[in-house]
Amino acid sequence: MLAFALVGMVAGVGADTVSTVIYEERFSADPGFQTNNPMTNHWDKNAGTFHYLLRDASHAYVYKTVDYKAGSFRLEFDFHQIRSDQDSNFRFGLGDTDMYPDEGTTVYLELDNGELGPVFWLRALDQNDHRIEVSSKMDSYGAKTVYFSENVTYHATIDYNRDFRTLAVQVVYAADRAYVWGTTLTDVGIYTNMNRVYFTTLNDVESAQSVAEGWIDNVQLTSYEIVPDTIPYNSMEPTIVTLEQTPLATYTQLETVPPGAAHTTPKSAFSPLSGLGAVVAAGLLCVFASRRTSR
Repeated sequence: MLAFALVGMVAGVGADTVSTVIYEERFSADPGFQTNNPMTNHWDKNAGTFHYLLRDASHAYVYKTVDYKAGSFRLEFDFHQIRSDQDSNFRFGLGDTDMYPDEGTTVYLELDNGELGPVFWLRALDQNDHRIEVSSKMDSYGAKTVYFSENVTYHATIDYNRDFRTLAVQVVYAADRAYVWGTTLTDVGIYTNMNRVYFTTLNDVESAQSVAEGWIDNVQLTSYEIVPDTIPYNSMEPTIVTLEQTPLATYTQLETVPPGAAHTTPKSAFSPLSGLGAVVAAGLLCVFASRRTSR
């Protein structure tokens, strides 16, 4: 016997990432950054980088307006710090027009040489004033403590995924991309209206003489979107597969005898005892016939 099976149509589902570079700066020319202190924060023409000197309580800021409004983004940049005074800090990231590190909406990487030592920080403040932060100290992110060093060029990546509500940071050595530090925060807020890449010391009042000095290079801001890549349901023809059905084996049910009962053999038309009776009867008939003849 033949049987038929219908193999159903399957829609293949995957995903593509569509990205757009919003802003990119290699500092081969004047980047046009806006600052309230151009003497210490300026484009270095000879080095092809942007030099910064950020002093606490100076209320200095540096920014460049970018066309970011909402959604997932990735901010990458190189940085190299040559001076890290006690209680100094360097911040670079994405923020709103206020450029306050503790107000408004902002996401940034910070090098902080405070009571914890020279550690990395990822800090963020969403539009509902919900602040999240994690440092490279073991008790903060759960692995070996990592300290930053002066006179080393690093490459940083800050990645915000709005679909999965994650915010991640990774720091590597710029020369060989060897891993230095990184972590991911989950269930983060919504970050919108951040239209500036910026440095800032606004609202810093703790240590007026502390200085963070260095340079940045190779800044790139990319927005991206995860787009499902789905094959239409009816784009595949159904396939009929012929299957050979194997006949089932047949079995004769055995008689069940209750415990303690005598076993009886069922009578049959072909019982051996029935045949023996027929032979005996035939023999008796022959004897009677023989006696009648002798008389």
